[in-house]
Amino acid sequence: MRKIFSSLIFLMLLSPLNMAYAQIEADLEVHKIIGGLYALSAAAGIEGNLKSGTKSLNKYFLSDLSGVRTTSVNQDLWIGVPVDKRSTARKFLRAHAAELGIKATPGGQSWIGDEYAWLNASEILSSLQAAKGSGNDSSKIFFTADNDFWWLANPNINKELLQTFIKKYPASSAPVLNAPSDVQYKSIYDQVKPSSVEKPKDIHLGTERKGSYDMEIGDVMFTPIPNVTRYDY
Repeated sequence: MRKIFSSLIFLMLLSPLNMAYAQIEADLEVHKIIGGLYALSAAAGIEGNLKSGTKSLNKYFLSDLSGVRTTSVNQDLWIGVPVDKRSTARKFLRAHAAELGIKATPGGQSWIGDEYAWLNASEILSSLQAAKGSGNDSSKIFFTADNDFWWLANPNINKELLQTFIKKYPASSAPVLNAPSDVQYKSIYDQVKPSSVEKPKDIHLGTERKGSYDMEIGDVMFTPIPNVTRYDY
C-alpha cells in the first residue's frame, strides 16, 4: 500500500506543466479588448518596428485592423482598440483597468468608459507569454502577462504564423487553455410577451347612465364601485 501511495506522489510530481490551473474570463467581449491589445502588441514585437502603424501588422491576423489605432509617446508604442458602448466588457474593464495598465488615452488615466482602450505595447512585451489552445482550440493562441489570467487573441492569428508567436513569447508553464463559449444574450422582450387586454365584465362603457356613483372622464363612463346596480337605456 505504501508503495502504491509513493508511486502516486511520484506521478503527480512528474505531471506535465500544461495541466496547471488557468483563469479564463467567461465573457468573449472582454477577450476582444484585452486579448486584442495583447495580440496586437505581440505582433508589433515580432515585426520589430514599434513605431510602425497597423498596416505592417495586418499580415499576422485573419481580420481587418481598420478600427485599431497606434501612436508613439516618449518612444513607446501605444495600441488602442475600440470599446463599443453596448459591450458587456465595460464592467470588467472598469474594475480591472488599473491593474492591467489599460488607459483611456495613451499615457493617461485608467480606462473608465471611453471610446477606446489603450495599452503600452512597448511595456507589456517584457512580460508577455503565449500558448496554444487545447483540443478543438489548438488553432488559437492565448496570451498572459502575469501567468494568471489568459486572454484569447483577437482577431484570430494567421495559422501559418502561430508558431512564430509561440517561439517569440514562450510560456514558462502553459496550462490547458480553451476558449469560452459565446453566450447569446436575449432581450427580455424576446422572452416575455404581453397578454391581450380584455374589459372586465363589471365595467360599463356606455354613454348613458343612471346612478349617483357613475363618473365621466372624456367620452368614457365608469363606475368606481362596479357592483352598483345600473340601468342602461
